[in-house]
Amino acid sequence: MAAVVLDQEPDYREVVALICRRLGLQPLCVDDSDRLLEALSDPGLHLVIADADALGGADGIAMVRRRTDLPLVVLGGGPTERYLEAGADYHLPKPFAPGLLRTTAQAALRRAVSVTPMARSRMVLGQVVFEPTRRRLHSDRGRLSLTGREADLLEFLATHTGQVISRAQIIDGAWGGVAEATDAAVVSSVYRLRRKLHEAGATVRIATLPGQGYRLLLDAGAAPADGGAPGQTAMLPRS
Repeated sequence: MAAVVLDQEPDYREVVALICRRLGLQPLCVDDSDRLLEALSDPGLHLVIADADALGGADGIAMVRRRTDLPLVVLGGGPTERYLEAGADYHLPKPFAPGLLRTTAQAALRRAVSVTPMARSRMVLGQVVFEPTRRRLHSDRGRLSLTGREADLLEFLATHTGQVISRAQIIDGAWGGVAEATDAAVVSSVYRLRRKLHEAGATVRIATLPGQGYRLLLDAGAAPADGGAPGQTAMLPRS
């Protein structure tokens, strides 16, 4: 198992490499984005940790996301929401506590392991097909990409369709309980996910239950795409 580490500051690069080793990952340290993109072809790669500036900001994050579905942890200053929208899974400003980076990297690896079974299937949510590992929605309106956080949220809600899920359950179950996953992050992610589901023409909706949490529902009047009962989520083999 390996992790590619991009940082142009030797001290930070060494700290990140040390944390990777303690997690049982062989660090592949690079100092420019071109070398990072080349490293993405390594079949033994499990994690990407990159300095935001060295990567090229949100544009660089989007480029990485087009190349791979591997967990991506971005370090350094910048707009967290924009980085997450571009496809980063986690963002830690510098300077950071080594223990926090270790916890974040562990959460990223757990997320990667937890979605591995989904690589063999798709989820039919009303009139929309959701591919969790590819982080995208398909409908008759076309294809729509999700951020890592949005995809994890939708997958978690979809596997508990019809159940009330609290913010705490989302933070722990969908996002691994990392420090930056707050109640405010849940609210923001739900808002963006609702907007994208609407844009895709989805017949599913995320209902808010004040003081309790959220519930993913199929519209009562809409027939599920798999022909099943309303409120159910179907699992289909990937073609």
